[in-house]
Amino acid sequence: MQKQIQENTNGFYGLDIAPALLDILARLRFKTPTPIQTQAIPVAIQGKDVVGIA
Repeated sequence: MQKQIQENTNGFYGLDIAPALLDILARLRFKTPTPIQTQAIPVAIQGKDVVGIA
């Protein structure tokens, strides 16, 4: 069963990433996650296994 993924309009900030990692991403000038990151990061944060093909 496939869940519908909502479009992330907050960049990495909408993915519930730790503030320290958000700071690093900002310093590296990463602004927008790729589609696979948008789908995989929330699942990984929940502690679930992730396999993705981008």
